[in-house]
Amino acid sequence: MSPEQESASLQLQQRINSLQENLNASNASWDLLVTENDPLFLASLMWSWFLHLKVSAMTEKSAIVSGC
Repeated sequence: MSPEQESASLQLQQRINSLQENLNASNASWDLLVTENDPLFLASLMWSWFLHLKVSAMTEKSAIVSGC
């Protein structure tokens, strides 16, 4: 990974962490999420939430069935 890619990845992770903290602290932050239009940010945020689930939201079988 190039230094530019590492920097972009770090910035993305910082944005995700910041929004997650704000969402946990205030309902007003959900309004910010609604206006977000960066697909990489939204996908990364969703992936971060999936990784923190105690129970898997998707099994290997359901991924195959749904074509993911």
